[in-house]
Amino acid sequence: MADSDRKTLATVWGEFSQSTGFHGVNKLKNGSKLRCLFWLCSFLACAVYLTYVMIQELGNYYTYPTYTTLEVETHSEIEFPAVTICNLNSLSKSSVLNDSRVDNYYLSIGPREIHEVQMYNEFNWSDPFYEQYGFFSERKMEDILLEHKPLHQGLFNIFVFDQTIFKLQDSKEYFSVELKPNGPCLTSNKTKIFKTSYTGSDYNFVMWLNVDREDSYFGQSLGEGVQFTVHDEEEDPYFQGSSGYYVEPGHEYYGALRKYTYEYMPEPFKATPTEFCRESSVNGDEYFSTKCWKECYVRYIYEACNCIDFHYKGQNVCINIRCVK
Repeated sequence: MADSDRKTLATVWGEFSQSTGFHGVNKLKNGSKLRCLFWLCSFLACAVYLTYVMIQELGNYYTYPTYTTLEVETHSEIEFPAVTICNLNSLSKSSVLNDSRVDNYYLSIGPREIHEVQMYNEFNWSDPFYEQYGFFSERKMEDILLEHKPLHQGLFNIFVFDQTIFKLQDSKEYFSVELKPNGPCLTSNKTKIFKTSYTGSDYNFVMWLNVDREDSYFGQSLGEGVQFTVHDEEEDPYFQGSSGYYVEPGHEYYGALRKYTYEYMPEPFKATPTEFCRESSVNGDEYFSTKCWKECYVRYIYEACNCIDFHYKGQNVCINIRCVK
C-alpha cells in the first residue's frame, strides 16, 4: 500500500460520521448554522441523558436490588401443608379440683388483666394449699396431658384425606402433640407427611372433631370451639402472624389454601435496611422467620423474668439459653 493511500484515524472518523446517521453527527458540519446548533443541542441532551441513565443503572446494580421472578412448575404429587388443631377449651373439668382457689387461679391467668376490674381476689401464695396440689412443682408434658381432654382418641372423631378414610389409630401416625399457649394441640406432617395428587375440595383434608363441651372448664383464656392453622411444617404457627381459622361447636368451615414460597438471597443482599438474610440459625438449623420471632420472644422473657417460657422449654431456638430457677 502506498503512503498516499494511508488514512489517519481522524480522516476515517470524519468519513464514517458524515456517511452515516450516527446519532446525527453528520448534521453538525454541513448545512446552516441554525440547523447545526439544533442538532448540537439535541446531541448533547441525548449524551447527558445517556450518562444519567448509565449512572442510575450502575447505582442500582451495586445496591443489589430485590428481583421478583415467576416460574411455573408441574408436579404429579405435592405435599399438603401442616395443619395445627387446637381445642379452645382443652382443659378437662373432671381433672380440675373443685375449689374456689383453683377457680380464682384460672380466672386470673390469661392475656387480659382482669384483676384491674376486680373480677377475682388476690392470691395468698403462702397458703399450703398451693404447694400441696403442685402449683410450685415442675411440670412435664405428661402432667399437662393428664389435665386436658384426650387428643388422638378424643378430639379426633374421623378424618379423610384424598377421599381416603383414616381410622382413629392412624392419627398418631400423622399427628404429633405440640404444646401451645392455649394448651396441647395436634400438628400434622411432623412424622408422616400428607401427599396428594389431586386438586379440588373433594380431595382435600376433611376432619370431624369432638370438642366435648360437657367436660369444658371456664377460665379467662379458655374459649369454645376449635382453632386450626395451616402453615409450613418447619414454621411455628403461633409466631407466623395469623390466628388461622375459628370454628364454633356444631358448625363447619371450608378453608381455601394458596401456597407461596419465598426465598431470600444471602449477603450482600439485605432482608431489611440494616440486616442481612440468614441461611441458618446459631445452632446450625435452617433459618425460618417464625424461629426468629420465637428467639425474640424467648430473649425478652428471659431478660424480664430470668427464665424461659414453659411452652418452649427444651426446644432449640436461635439462641442457647438454659432455664434458670
